[in-house]
Amino acid sequence: MINKKKWIDFGSQLTTIASHYNNEALATEVETINRAVSHYEIKVLFVGHFSAGKSALLNGILKRPNFLIENQSPQTAVATELHYSTTEKVIIHNNNGEIIEKESSYAVPVEDVDYIDYRLNSDALKEIGDFTLVDTPGFDSGIEKHNHALSSYLGNGSFYVLVINIEKGVVDSQTIQFIQELSVYNDELIILLNKRDKITTENAEAVMDSVQCTLDMEGIHAKVFCVSKFDEDLSKKICGAISELDIQAAFDRHAQNMYNRLIIEMKEILDQQLRDYEDISTFDYDKRIKELNRACEELKRLFELEKKKAEDALPSRIDELKGKIRVALEGCADAVVSASNSGGSQAAEAVIVETLRPLLLQYVRSYSEQNMDSIIQSMNQTMNQLESKDSQINKLMKSAAENTKKLIEDGMFDKISSLCETDDNKSSKKNKKGDNTSWYHAVSGALAILTDVIAPWMEIIIILAPDIISLAKTIFGESDYERAKRIYLEGTVPQIVCQLHDPAVEAMKESNKQLIALLQTQLAEKTAIVKASIAETQEKKKKDIETNTSYRNNLKNDLQALANMESTICTGGSTWH
Repeated sequence: MINKKKWIDFGSQLTTIASHYNNEALATEVETINRAVSHYEIKVLFVGHFSAGKSALLNGILKRPNFLIENQSPQTAVATELHYSTTEKVIIHNNNGEIIEKESSYAVPVEDVDYIDYRLNSDALKEIGDFTLVDTPGFDSGIEKHNHALSSYLGNGSFYVLVINIEKGVVDSQTIQFIQELSVYNDELIILLNKRDKITTENAEAVMDSVQCTLDMEGIHAKVFCVSKFDEDLSKKICGAISELDIQAAFDRHAQNMYNRLIIEMKEILDQQLRDYEDISTFDYDKRIKELNRACEELKRLFELEKKKAEDALPSRIDELKGKIRVALEGCADAVVSASNSGGSQAAEAVIVETLRPLLLQYVRSYSEQNMDSIIQSMNQTMNQLESKDSQINKLMKSAAENTKKLIEDGMFDKISSLCETDDNKSSKKNKKGDNTSWYHAVSGALAILTDVIAPWMEIIIILAPDIISLAKTIFGESDYERAKRIYLEGTVPQIVCQLHDPAVEAMKESNKQLIALLQTQLAEKTAIVKASIAETQEKKKKDIETNTSYRNNLKNDLQALANMESTICTGGSTWH
């Protein structure tokens, strides 16, 4: 009985090593070899010249005359395996891979057949249950199909029974060469000098001595028997000789060869993997981190640039505002004079205030939004250059916009919303929903209004208007209309514009200060987004390096395990645990 346990355990270790790698071809090959070892059967091949009587001897062993066709023509001979089984049948293996089962008495057509497998309830086959007997075509037939049939068994741990026609009287050079080729695969050989019934006992003994001498001269060690298909003890003699073959050694040798080849192949694959993972390239990560750091610096640069632009533009903005105030006051001259004539100074004051209030509100809002547009667009352009390469930035940008929107929707900016939601703004919100810049516009414009930027202006107008108008009291209501209007335009308007200069400067500075503060918030938010992406990229780089190091260590450990297993095989199992 063959002991396969140590080799099955050996195969399990190789399966474990192969499972560490995503290599389907390697896993399949390990599985195939493990299956071959687990289901291994020792084949005893009956080989020899064509018409040496191999089939006849096998019929004699089976004690079934004419079961295997004797004296077949070279064209019809195929390899035939004989297995023991209580249920008899024949399994036909065709060249196209088709497998057909028939009753054992079925006359198998040999055309397109690869080999035939008989399962027979035979005492002789039962006695040598660890062996499968194989009838092979003659090695000297010269037919390629026969050479293929024989070569498919070579190197698979088979034993060989060489059948020689004793009538030839010698072992010819072709047979010697064939024996030497077989010894490469197995040095245990049985030689049957067949057809002993064809010559005298004396001649048979002489031929046997001659053959033994020739084998000794060639350094070939083999047991030699003289046999005939008519021998009553044929089955006992041949089966006895076969039973003495070292089946365990043959199996171990075969398993050793298979696993040795597999280990060499696995080592080559793992060595290549180790070379491929020699140094992990962090170039892409390092490049990305540099890009993100540059983006952070670019955001800061843009902020400082826009801040300076806003500060530098402040004087011209104030002059522009004063010009708009003068135009507005001049434009309401008729209304002021009419109000003064009909309602006195308070009525005139009301006209001036109502004229300037929307102007100031709109100008501050417009100023805030224009400056905000410039910086936000610059920042967004920088961010957009990163977004296409970084899904995390996309995610964080979306989150930031949604958070700002939520603050507004949750009521934190209720006053802002109510002030900003003019008809135009509502339309703009509908058209730009999801655009975070529109939310920043709403916040920036409203902040400038709600934080008392406009209030000082209104106070100056309210405080100054009565005094200004009282200076022209003798004119308003006492002079004709045109003269009153002229005095208002030439005296009152310049005086109001002059008195509003300092409050305008302070108010615009305060508005600019609040705008810068809001821009700083946006800068911090976008910088935080980029820094989060930097941290994520650094973490990915760290994990890749750790994964690579771990993978390399696994490769080294597995290569060492394979080397140890190879050493075990090479020492013939002397170091087996």
